[in-house]
Amino acid sequence: DGKHVGRGTENAPLNRVKRWGTHKDRLSRTSPTAASHAEGEIGETLAAGKVEGGGEMARPAEKIAQLEAALEKKDQEVSVLKLTSRRLEEEINSLKALVEEGFDAADQKTEEVKKALEDRMNTIEGASWSGRLTSKYLTASERLKIEPDVGILFALSTGSKTITSDTVKEQTCVALSEVLRTQDCRVEVLELAHSTLGVRGTIMLSQTMSVNSVLTTLNLASCGIGAAGAIALWHYTKATKCPLEVIDIRDNNVGLARVVEAMEQAVHKKTTLRAVGFDFSRDALIEACRVVQQDPDRFHLHAPPLLDLSSCSIMDQDVPAIASLLLRISVTTSVNLNNNEITDEAAMELVKVLEVNECIQAIALANNPCQAAILLRETDERLDVWACLYPSKTVRFDYLSDFDEHGLMYFLGTQGRTRAYQNPAKIGQLSVSSSEGKAKQNFHAVVGRERAGCAIYYKTVSWFSLDLGKGRSLSPTAYTLRHGREDGTDALRTWELQGSHDGKVWSVIKSHDNDTALTGAWSTATWLVDYHSDTPKGFQMFRLLKRGLNSSGKDHLHVGGIELYGDLFFD
Repeated sequence: DGKHVGRGTENAPLNRVKRWGTHKDRLSRTSPTAASHAEGEIGETLAAGKVEGGGEMARPAEKIAQLEAALEKKDQEVSVLKLTSRRLEEEINSLKALVEEGFDAADQKTEEVKKALEDRMNTIEGASWSGRLTSKYLTASERLKIEPDVGILFALSTGSKTITSDTVKEQTCVALSEVLRTQDCRVEVLELAHSTLGVRGTIMLSQTMSVNSVLTTLNLASCGIGAAGAIALWHYTKATKCPLEVIDIRDNNVGLARVVEAMEQAVHKKTTLRAVGFDFSRDALIEACRVVQQDPDRFHLHAPPLLDLSSCSIMDQDVPAIASLLLRISVTTSVNLNNNEITDEAAMELVKVLEVNECIQAIALANNPCQAAILLRETDERLDVWACLYPSKTVRFDYLSDFDEHGLMYFLGTQGRTRAYQNPAKIGQLSVSSSEGKAKQNFHAVVGRERAGCAIYYKTVSWFSLDLGKGRSLSPTAYTLRHGREDGTDALRTWELQGSHDGKVWSVIKSHDNDTALTGAWSTATWLVDYHSDTPKGFQMFRLLKRGLNSSGKDHLHVGGIELYGDLFFD
């Protein structure tokens, strides 16, 4: 319809399509072939967007194309997300399968053990060791299945005479004790070390021994049995029918006096016992030693490498029992018997211990009435004597009188109170130096105890220093000085006592200004120190610094000795 082309409103192309529909109906009734040919041409024109005045038709086509492209992009993104989700789901399923497989394996193992026990029970039900099994035994065994313990179930399922487990708990002891009570039980060895029996579990097992007639070995080491559990154990051991030969309750910290007393009664009554393991405790030291001394072959003691028996009020009459006990120890290398009441006569008993027991290298006897501070195995040069004498690696020096035998210099001169006194600088226990690098007399006199002195002349500032050595330090509480001249002149008046960790940075410990305490030939004086160091362990080095004129108005420094008091720390 050419006369309408280019006319109309903005919807003209759409109107043309509608009019073409009407015209096509009329044309099809008159000439179908022409109508078909015209329809084809109109369709191609519309698809190509070439209708005159059809600019409005082109834009929707472009928008449709853009939307189709956007939809295609979104479809691709959805496909990627679906693929990622599918992979994650596969991984999750794989992990679930592994976890379920692990649970299935554990369940299967438990079921196998239970089934083995059931098979064993069924096999021996008709012909037990001494006839038919009692219903009590079968009932108790069934109760063990409720709280399964692999070690116990395995032993019962295989008919073993030994039960070994370190996972037995208090709840399990109820059923286990019922099994041990039955006459059909043939378990002879009960190895439950490192289990968590507790006091109640131990008491339940102990009660079973009053009716059990086959148990020979009971190992409850490190089971937390407690003092009450240990007392119950020894109480029922006395009346037990079973032929117990070995009882081990080491590492339970039950060495109290009442426990040792109960053990002594049980061991005396139960003659079948041939080995007993128990803790070596300070709380029941003398009691335990006497029990061991009566029959040493029956006891196996648990003792650390350094056995600390200091301050236990040990007297001469106790030493034979202790010596008998020390002969039985195979782990301990040194024994600390400091601060007791042991005399020379009793110390000779301990010398025999060193001669017989080659494991023990030293026995410390400091602060006892005996002369020897330590007994040593002379052939062993590896021994750290100070560590044996003072396990805490700390020694306290308290002032009593000027140049007494309780100061650090005397301690070093006697090498820890183990030898006769010598000047500590001469035997290499410390080193002495000065601001001059030289002195009128030997530097050793600065730390000596005899009347001899060192001097530095005509120096406004001069000093003597001493170095305790690496790994040693002193937190001072007091110090003593001796004047270094026999005529009493040139005594110190203004000086400082200083401390240092490295010899470079010095801290003032005590300062003196016109102090007249040193007066007369070889005079001595002591001063208390109220100094709190940043480091609790004090100083490795000490220095006596003169910073003013002496009593004669001269710049001379004379020192005849120094003694230090406080807390010594050593590595």
